[in-house]
Amino acid sequence: MSEETMAITLPPNGHDLPHDRFIDRELSWLAFNERVLELAEDESLPLLERVNFLSIFASNLDEFFMVRVAGLKRRIATGLAVTSIAGSEPQEVLTQISQEAHSLQRRHSKLFIEIIEPQLEAARINITSWDNLEDSEKEALSDYYRKQIFPVLTPLAVDPAHPFPYISGLSLNIAVMVRHPENDSRLFARVKVPPTLPRFVRVPGASSGVRFVPLEDIIGQHLGSLFEGMDVIQHHNFRVMKILMLMKMKPRIFCKHWKLNCLEEDLARQFVLKFPAQSTKRCLHCLWKNSTLKQRMSTHLRDRLTLLA
Repeated sequence: MSEETMAITLPPNGHDLPHDRFIDRELSWLAFNERVLELAEDESLPLLERVNFLSIFASNLDEFFMVRVAGLKRRIATGLAVTSIAGSEPQEVLTQISQEAHSLQRRHSKLFIEIIEPQLEAARINITSWDNLEDSEKEALSDYYRKQIFPVLTPLAVDPAHPFPYISGLSLNIAVMVRHPENDSRLFARVKVPPTLPRFVRVPGASSGVRFVPLEDIIGQHLGSLFEGMDVIQHHNFRVMKILMLMKMKPRIFCKHWKLNCLEEDLARQFVLKFPAQSTKRCLHCLWKNSTLKQRMSTHLRDRLTLLA
């Protein structure tokens, strides 16, 4: 390297760089998603484009918590988390994420309720509820329920003979409490809103613009058809956000048995979560290279998964 290049690229001796010159990667991602929200706030864009950006913002935030926040919490739980390049401790990053995410979510909700929804109504695009429909519209949607919705619904009850059902991540569900009319016993059930159907159902024959009813509202009004002979006491909508388990895929050229290794690495992370006391290393790679722990984990996996040695 020439003296001229050295003079250009190297800072002078004694130059102190600012301590806050780096931004935490998680907070930087939230700042990116804020720019998506700002597009939804841009009044120069078409109305439906702004609605689309609201949807993208919400979808991005879901993925952020399933992947980024979940990964950070796993690292904290296993003792693998370290101070970020921005100088923040892992728990401090979580606190900052919570504050920023709540602030963005409030902006998102306020924008839709106070600005976007009134403008949609002014454009004669309405999202209404079942109670606001006329009798003829309710009858048409009831017919749609019997022909299109009811055949794909699978209510799952929870009792001593039936454990709590598997809830897929980000799925929309209806929690239902029913009562037996004879012995007054109560039962909890879950109904999954089918993702194969449109989330918003257009009201047939609407005279004033375009009107939509949420799919879960239609199902909620017809729960009696799913629990015949039972009294539906109450029902509520809910959604569960799950941790997204990612496997690190290795190229085939570097590893002959790459699929098995990917499975081993992913299960190694789960093993560390199950046995946090064993996570004495700060690096998962170093932890995996520990021969004693590796042997114990292999035995654990064979016992749990019936794998051959």
